[in-house]
Amino acid sequence: MIFSPEEKRIKIEIKNLFLKNLKKLKISKNDNVYLAINMAGIFTAYVKSENFIQQVNDKKTYYAKWVLDLLKEYFDKGSMICPSFSFSFINKKFFDIKKTPSDLGIFSQVFLESKHTIRTDHPIHSLCISGKLQKKISTKHGKYSFGSNSPFNELIKHNIKFLNIGVPFGDACTYIHHIEHLNGTNHRFYKLFKGRIKKNNKITKSYCYDYVRFRQVGSEQLKNEFLIEKYLKKASAISYARDKIFFSCTKAIDVHNVASKLLKENSSVFLKKTLKILHDDNDTKKNIIKIKIIK
Repeated sequence: MIFSPEEKRIKIEIKNLFLKNLKKLKISKNDNVYLAINMAGIFTAYVKSENFIQQVNDKKTYYAKWVLDLLKEYFDKGSMICPSFSFSFINKKFFDIKKTPSDLGIFSQVFLESKHTIRTDHPIHSLCISGKLQKKISTKHGKYSFGSNSPFNELIKHNIKFLNIGVPFGDACTYIHHIEHLNGTNHRFYKLFKGRIKKNNKITKSYCYDYVRFRQVGSEQLKNEFLIEKYLKKASAISYARDKIFFSCTKAIDVHNVASKLLKENSSVFLKKTLKILHDDNDTKKNIIKIKIIK
């Protein structure tokens, strides 16, 4: 592959920025990290270099692999976890643990396809794991997206740090749903999805549950569940490095503790308004539960 002098220079600069920012956030080589990476966010600072940005666009897969290799080299004594969610199962009713693509962008897909990576078997909310935690986190995710039977429940046990690059933590913190599951929230429920799952070269009919919002609670009613970042800042539980490329780091235990306290005080804390959502299992028609929202 041919690289222009400008491309070579910027690649060296980005690599140095990665090392600088990781050290600033006190992230060591033997840490276990949960990654959220926006490739576009990594190169935002270089948009004025039109030739370089065009080269990046022409080599998207290469650059995603390049970023992954940088991180693998750094965390050679640790572990990396990357979400590989596949919402396609909802409509296609089929999940191949090896071949079903991730719906979370090119970096997630490259991580999924990389050598020595294992994937958990939930057909909607799977995670990919590389490094020393591979044998410690079970690939048997359980039927529910979150909760005690899911790998999300093991993040605290293994001292996971959420490492965000090019994207704020508040825009990519699915872990908050796990904490909602544990503490209770009044605008989500588990919905059943049936389909076929291919694992170990065998296809079986199966099902899973995904943690979805009641339809009456539209996205416009969310204060945004992901504004947990605001509360983490108040608790001094998240740190940043913003030298050209945005980096942030927070610990799973801190996210758990801050969010749990908020939810225990108010299960509607992540909604624009406090809502009481009442449903009556006896008031059904065609097996549909009628929901009443009281403001």
